[in-house]
Amino acid sequence: MQKCLPNSLSHMHALRERALLHAV
Repeated sequence: MQKCLPNSLSHMHALRERALLHAV
């Protein structure tokens, strides 16, 4: 993962990935 990105973006990306996994 890129540490250059702010935590906010990283957190949102993680939430989206989790949502997709749960959606399946």
